[in-house]
Amino acid sequence: MNDEALKKAKELLILIESLNTALHQVKYVAQDFNELGIEYCVVGGVALSPHNYMRYTEDIDILVAKKDITKLEILIGSGYTYRPGSKKNMYYHTGAKSKIQIDILYEGDNKDGFVMPRPKNIRQKISGIWYINLPKLIEMKLITARAGDTQDVLQLIDYNDLDADYVENLAAKCHKLFLSLLR
Repeated sequence: MNDEALKKAKELLILIESLNTALHQVKYVAQDFNELGIEYCVVGGVALSPHNYMRYTEDIDILVAKKDITKLEILIGSGYTYRPGSKKNMYYHTGAKSKIQIDILYEGDNKDGFVMPRPKNIRQKISGIWYINLPKLIEMKLITARAGDTQDVLQLIDYNDLDADYVENLAAKCHKLFLSLLR
């Protein structure tokens, strides 16, 4: 099997595995957030998919505007529960024994050096769901630099055919690192 066929087979397996996971369930969660008028955007692993790179992830990371934090309470009891001891991590129940973890990030939170901006300033609507836009997703992953983040950026560069000119879309503090990742 050549490299391209192997790559396509791997992508198909990831898609099949994700049918009842975060990648599949995000549309239902987004629908609930939209109905309540919550200003949000999906960030993290699930946000890679609409930017041409799909990988398995077990949770949904959602950035919420400060002004809408109290609206999250409305979701509790209607398919959502808080994780024990937490008001920032929820579960979305997809069936009698199945649930998806939702990690809520608030505007102003500092995630490993990346200060979360207001969702409406960094999002784009794709298939009815608000996702972090590609430049901010790349910035977030470059700044947080957690395990796997660099690999995600490399894949985003590859799958979106990004070159050195793309650096103009990023914050200045990300330029050097982004350019160092170009192949």
